[in-house]
Amino acid sequence: MAAGNGREPSNNVVRNQRRSRRRHRNALDRLPSQTAEPGHTDDVAGRLDDERAMRP
Repeated sequence: MAAGNGREPSNNVVRNQRRSRRRHRNALDRLPSQTAEPGHTDDVAGRLDDERAMRP
């Protein structure tokens, strides 16, 4: 896999590494973002409080 003196990677090795990195980066770009979405627990708690307040 090495050319010349054995210390330098061949062109194919470098090309494959770059292709692999590009594909990995593209795959990560296709994933949905990891932004935090507001939880529904506050909404549920508010509705339960409202329901309790409406009861006699």
